[in-house]
Amino acid sequence: MKPVHDTISREKEALIYCRVSSLKQLKGSGLDSQEHRCKQHAVSKNYPVAATFFDNVSGGLDLMERPAMQDLLAYLDRQAGTGKRFVVILDDHKRFAPQSDTNMFNQSKAAKN
Repeated sequence: MKPVHDTISREKEALIYCRVSSLKQLKGSGLDSQEHRCKQHAVSKNYPVAATFFDNVSGGLDLMERPAMQDLLAYLDRQAGTGKRFVVILDDHKRFAPQSDTNMFNQSKAAKN
């Protein structure tokens, strides 16, 4: 008999996170274009998109205070124990960490070089 963990899918699923940082982006196509690029990336990596999260709250909030980020984290909490694996796709690392000179992505790149 196979162990249970061997039968759980190990395919990664994509969670897309889109957010605007200004009212101009909210009124324009900022969220739509971010979603489109993120979905294109998911397709290119063969990740099925499990969910998309949109933050249309402009400025002033810490990332972890943003409603859609809280929803994304709650989604992951609900999936705990299912064996599912996720990758979070953002259009631009600045959507995650606006201070690009100190964000973890640049620090990670520097460590690899």
